[in-house]
Amino acid sequence: MEEKISEKKEVVTEPNPKPKKKKSTLIIIIVIVIIALLLIGSVIGVGIYFWSKSNQEKQDQAALQMQLEGLVAEAETYIDDYEYEPAIKAATQAINLSQNYVPALITRCKAYRKDEQYEKAYADCDKAIELNPNSARAYHNRAYIYLNEEKYEKGIADAQKAIELNPQNAKGYTALCWAYGDQGKYEDATLQCNKAIELDPNDDFPHSLICYDLRELGKTEKALQECNEAIELDPEYSWAYRNRALVYEDKENWDKVIADTTKAIKLREDFAHAYDIRGFAYFKQKKYNKAKEDYNKAIKLDPENEYFFYDRAYLNEKQGDCDKAIEDYTKAIEIYKDYQQAYSSRGYCYTELEKWDKAIDDLKKAVKLDPKDKYAFNNLGYAYDNLEDYDNALKYYEKAVELDPDYEIAIENVKGLKEFLNQ
Repeated sequence: MEEKISEKKEVVTEPNPKPKKKKSTLIIIIVIVIIALLLIGSVIGVGIYFWSKSNQEKQDQAALQMQLEGLVAEAETYIDDYEYEPAIKAATQAINLSQNYVPALITRCKAYRKDEQYEKAYADCDKAIELNPNSARAYHNRAYIYLNEEKYEKGIADAQKAIELNPQNAKGYTALCWAYGDQGKYEDATLQCNKAIELDPNDDFPHSLICYDLRELGKTEKALQECNEAIELDPEYSWAYRNRALVYEDKENWDKVIADTTKAIKLREDFAHAYDIRGFAYFKQKKYNKAKEDYNKAIKLDPENEYFFYDRAYLNEKQGDCDKAIEDYTKAIEIYKDYQQAYSSRGYCYTELEKWDKAIDDLKKAVKLDPKDKYAFNNLGYAYDNLEDYDNALKYYEKAVELDPDYEIAIENVKGLKEFLNQ
């Protein structure tokens, strides 16, 4: 019995390793699961954080883009309304938000150009092209600046680049029309303007340009039609009224010239060209005081325009004041040293004042610049006639008749001199 009890105790008190192993494994598994869940949670949390951050960044970027586009649209509206200062301000706000935002740089370039702040305009367009060398809009806007400053070669190059980048860029063709027209290549200009109008028939600018070109080609009615179209598209477009006034000038409709130039001046008070054209209309109506007031105003606004001085000189000449006329003709020549008409007219005034040597100097310069100026040849003959240099007098009288066989004054001078020499 004792032995059996002893064996029983041993059985009862002996450690059982199997249950302990199961418990330890379970604990380890639970710990691993917890750790795994914590890791998964962390990963998910990090993922959610970055997703949320990325999503917020996208939303912020979208909001910024909308704000930038809104400011540029606002600036363009101001430009269309000829309000350049607020246009510059709106575009600058956009640039302050995003310094490399090309559309804002181009729009501010455009506003600066229209406000005649050319250096600032160049800076913005240059930067836009540097940031985006494929921007046709940047090139055609810079072309416009070059043309405003009469840098035709550079303007044409930029216009052609704009068309190369985007063959549908209407303003590139408009720039070419502008450049060729200013250079007197009116046929080429009209071809480019027609292309621009075909691509964008609602842009008033090429209609106004082609109006001027067609007028220079003697196509008065077509010119008038294009100017009317430009004004219909933009009733506030001062240059269109100025160009239509020139068409009416060719038709000698002085009342309409005055009406259109007056409208242009109302739209733009500093429009020197409009004052000059209206002055000429008043001159033709023999309203000399009004004509002189307008010429004076034009010269005050633009004292470097030789044509304004010429027109005022011509008025003084016709009023019999050759001394004042000579002053203005001289000023015109100082501004443009090869101004043929100014030499011819000043030469005539010197003959009126019997300053024959000065007359001869001016008139010789005039016929050198324009060998078809019959008036200069006749006046040259008159100057030599009064110096009793009859050989030269007859030579120049006859040259005037050769240029125009119906030039009655020259014909009479030839006839009179020959009769005098045959006495």
